[in-house]
Amino acid sequence: MNKQDQIKALAELDGFTHVCVTRLDFQDRWWAIKGNETTKTACVPNYLTSYDAIIPLIQKQWSHRGLDFEYRFIQCLCEVVPGMQTNSTSFSYPECFTLTTRTPSQLCEALLRATGKWVK
Repeated sequence: MNKQDQIKALAELDGFTHVCVTRLDFQDRWWAIKGNETTKTACVPNYLTSYDAIIPLIQKQWSHRGLDFEYRFIQCLCEVVPGMQTNSTSFSYPECFTLTTRTPSQLCEALLRATGKWVK
Protein backbone atom coordinates (compact mmCIF):
# COMPACT_ATOMS: atom_id res chain seq x y z
CA MET A 1 0.00 0.00 0.00
CA ASN A 2 1.24 3.48 -0.68
CA LYS A 3 1.41 5.97 2.19
CA GLN A 4 -1.68 7.91 1.10
CA ASP A 5 -3.81 4.74 1.00
CA GLN A 6 -2.48 3.69 4.41
CA ILE A 7 -3.42 7.04 5.95
CA LYS A 8 -6.90 6.88 4.41
CA ALA A 9 -7.48 3.35 5.76
CA LEU A 10 -6.18 4.30 9.21
CA ALA A 11 -8.36 7.41 9.29
CA GLU A 12 -11.42 5.29 8.47
CA LEU A 13 -10.52 2.97 11.37
CA ASP A 14 -10.27 6.08 13.53
CA GLY A 15 -13.81 7.16 12.61
CA PHE A 16 -13.14 9.69 9.87
CA THR A 17 -14.66 9.76 6.41
CA HIS A 18 -13.21 11.51 3.37
CA VAL A 19 -14.73 14.80 2.26
CA CYS A 20 -14.16 16.21 -1.21
CA VAL A 21 -12.95 19.76 -0.81
CA THR A 22 -12.21 21.79 -3.89
CA ARG A 23 -9.30 23.71 -2.39
CA LEU A 24 -6.07 23.27 -4.29
CA ASP A 25 -3.81 20.55 -2.89
CA PHE A 26 -5.91 20.11 0.27
CA GLN A 27 -8.28 17.46 -1.13
CA ASP A 28 -6.70 14.50 0.61
CA ARG A 29 -6.07 16.28 3.89
CA TRP A 30 -9.61 17.21 4.89
CA TRP A 31 -11.96 14.80 6.61
CA ALA A 32 -15.26 14.97 8.47
CA ILE A 33 -15.93 13.06 11.65
CA LYS A 34 -18.51 10.30 11.15
CA GLY A 35 -21.88 10.89 12.73
CA ASN A 36 -21.32 14.61 12.98
CA GLU A 37 -24.43 16.46 11.80
CA THR A 38 -22.48 19.61 11.05
CA THR A 39 -20.01 20.00 8.23
CA LYS A 40 -16.96 20.37 10.47
CA THR A 41 -13.73 19.21 8.91
CA ALA A 42 -10.50 18.15 10.54
CA CYS A 43 -7.00 17.25 9.42
CA VAL A 44 -6.16 13.58 9.78
CA PRO A 45 -3.28 12.86 12.18
CA ASN A 46 -0.08 11.61 10.60
CA TYR A 47 -0.33 8.03 11.82
CA LEU A 48 2.74 6.92 9.87
CA THR A 49 5.15 9.18 11.75
CA SER A 50 3.52 9.94 15.11
CA TYR A 51 3.27 7.66 18.12
CA ASP A 52 0.76 10.19 19.50
CA ALA A 53 -1.54 9.32 16.58
CA ILE A 54 -1.10 5.56 16.11
CA ILE A 55 -0.98 4.35 19.75
CA PRO A 56 -4.48 5.69 20.63
CA LEU A 57 -5.84 4.17 17.42
CA ILE A 58 -4.37 0.76 18.31
CA GLN A 59 -5.86 1.07 21.81
CA LYS A 60 -9.25 2.01 20.34
CA GLN A 61 -9.24 -1.03 18.05
CA TRP A 62 -8.09 -3.23 20.92
CA SER A 63 -10.98 -2.14 23.13
CA HIS A 64 -13.56 -2.59 20.35
CA ARG A 65 -12.33 -5.91 18.96
CA GLY A 66 -11.22 -7.85 22.05
CA LEU A 67 -8.68 -10.60 22.65
CA ASP A 68 -8.84 -12.11 19.18
CA PHE A 69 -7.62 -8.78 17.81
CA GLU A 70 -4.81 -8.73 20.38
CA TYR A 71 -3.45 -12.03 19.06
CA ARG A 72 -3.83 -11.02 15.39
CA PHE A 73 -2.14 -7.66 15.98
CA ILE A 74 0.89 -9.22 17.72
CA GLN A 75 1.19 -11.84 14.97
CA CYS A 76 1.01 -9.14 12.29
CA LEU A 77 3.55 -7.04 14.15
CA CYS A 78 5.90 -10.03 14.20
CA GLU A 79 5.48 -10.34 10.42
CA VAL A 80 6.40 -6.68 9.96
CA VAL A 81 9.51 -6.94 12.17
CA PRO A 82 12.41 -8.66 10.38
CA GLY A 83 13.65 -11.77 12.16
CA MET A 84 10.70 -12.25 14.53
CA GLN A 85 9.02 -15.66 14.73
CA THR A 86 5.34 -15.39 13.85
CA ASN A 87 4.35 -18.77 15.28
CA SER A 88 5.61 -18.08 18.81
CA THR A 89 3.22 -17.81 21.75
CA SER A 90 5.88 -16.47 24.11
CA PHE A 91 8.71 -14.05 23.59
CA SER A 92 12.11 -13.52 25.17
CA TYR A 93 12.89 -10.19 26.80
CA PRO A 94 14.93 -9.04 23.78
CA GLU A 95 12.03 -9.97 21.48
CA CYS A 96 9.56 -8.08 23.70
CA PHE A 97 11.84 -5.06 23.59
CA THR A 98 12.05 -5.36 19.81
CA LEU A 99 8.25 -5.42 19.52
CA THR A 100 7.78 -2.43 21.80
CA THR A 101 10.30 -0.27 19.96
CA ARG A 102 8.74 -0.46 16.50
CA THR A 103 8.33 2.66 14.42
CA PRO A 104 4.91 4.26 13.92
CA SER A 105 5.02 3.10 10.30
CA GLN A 106 5.54 -0.54 11.36
CA LEU A 107 2.75 -0.26 13.93
CA CYS A 108 0.47 1.14 11.21
CA GLU A 109 1.20 -1.74 8.87
CA ALA A 110 0.57 -4.29 11.62
CA LEU A 111 -2.73 -2.60 12.52
CA LEU A 112 -3.88 -2.53 8.91
CA ARG A 113 -2.97 -6.21 8.47
CA ALA A 114 -4.70 -7.21 11.73
CA THR A 115 -7.92 -5.44 10.73
CA GLY A 116 -7.90 -6.77 7.16
CA LYS A 117 -7.42 -3.30 5.66
CA TRP A 118 -3.95 -3.98 4.18
CA VAL A 119 -4.05 -4.14 0.40
CA LYS A 120 -1.07 -5.27 -1.65
